Amino acid sequence: MRVAVKRFIGPTEKETTDDLIKLSMYYGFDYRFCNTRRGNEKGHVERGVEFVRRKSFSRNLESSSLEEANNHLENTLKNINSKPRKWMGNKSPEDKLKEEKEYLLKLNPDYVIAKKVECRVNKYSTITIEQNKYSVPERLVNKFVEAKIYPENIKIYFEGELLATHERSYKLQDWILDINHYLETLKRKPGSLKHSTSLQCSEHRLQEIYTSYYSKKPKEFLELLEIIREKSLKEVEKVIEELLKNGEKLVTTENIKNIINQEKIAIPEAVDKNEIEEKSIELLEKISEIFTSNNNETRYIS
Repeated sequence: MRVAVKRFIGPTEKETTDDLIKLSMYYGFDYRFCNTRRGNEKGHVERGVEFVRRKSFSRNLESSSLEEANNHLENTLKNINSKPRKWMGNKSPEDKLKEEKEYLLKLNPDYVIAKKVECRVNKYSTITIEQNKYSVPERLVNKFVEAKIYPENIKIYFEGELLATHERSYKLQDWILDINHYLETLKRKPGSLKHSTSLQCSEHRLQEIYTSYYSKKPKEFLELLEIIREKSLKEVEKVIEELLKNGEKLVTTENIKNIINQEKIAIPEAVDKNEIEEKSIELLEKISEIFTSNNNETRYIS
């Protein structure tokens, strides 16, 4: 009840929370509280929630992520609302909504529910929110930033500029780091990359690229991170996959950069150089065709 009732005044009166008042004013609805220990007064509402929960999760009890569970719930609701009802004249709730849309008020933009907090950046270039650490660019050490806490993510601002967006963690003492926030330090000490917490907290796919091809070339990996930040991890993975068809030695930051920019790739020294040249030219032609065709399609978003 804390989200709706701030406190009780006497046996029946209740003081509403500021957030509920703002929400009701924004969307233009009224509210009514049921009495204490009178669950029957809100049975209709809770019965609807129970119906949706039973239809959605009585058989599918496990999900690998919150996103997967939300997608399953959304698909179930679409299925329920698309079925015709006899008492609606064999029309579905979706059909009835389409008929009523022209009579509805204009929809307001989504009501942004976020908690704002001011945080000081510590020497590790992180801020603490609910006992968890979230990284920010290292140039902001000892400065104050503003964080907007949403149910699913956290956005961090400095002087009105969005600096970082992190997925919100509901664990305790968790570290959520973006390795790009530590590039300047890592460039000065590339040898520390192998055991850095920022790499261990990175995406598993990024860690695999480092372990497989860059464990002995940390400087090149840092250059690769800049390419990933400019393009996308998916696009770089696609190039690596094509390069591997002609040998692991071709997987270098220079070749990845050249292929993305549609330039000639660098051929490593080998016993049979002519054969490698021929295969590399063929590979370059194939990849050039791929990226040329992608110019007319939707690009990957980083």
